[in-house]
Amino acid sequence: FMRANVGDPYKFGAEIAESEADPKAGDCSEYTEQAYKRAGLEYPDGSNFQRAFCRGRRVKEPKPGDPFFFDPNEDGIGHTGLYVGGGMAIEARGRPINLVQMIDKTRIEAHPRFAGWFRHPEFAYPMAERAG
Repeated sequence: FMRANVGDPYKFGAEIAESEADPKAGDCSEYTEQAYKRAGLEYPDGSNFQRAFCRGRRVKEPKPGDPFFFDPNEDGIGHTGLYVGGGMAIEARGRPINLVQMIDKTRIEAHPRFAGWFRHPEFAYPMAERAG
């Protein structure tokens, strides 16, 4: 779902219906929510709720499907996206891009508000993979 929508427009607060195969626009949390839902997994709406849902599941190295989060800014709004493998992640980002884009994971990790890679609660992982 995320790969199929690279290049689509970003719009803060835009909702995507599960019936929309090719949404007209969405924000970061909406695209990640829909990616999980379309894979048959529960995942909340909103980056703050998504991060709370994955709390305690921070990992050292991401696997495809693992979300990343940015810490909230002064407005309390965080950011999220998904690792897709091969050193790449997909995010729906606002200013200045306003697009769903594929981005190198090192650029994500270099962001000053990068909070880490996490794992969806339904995916078990050994202690050795957990971040400190």
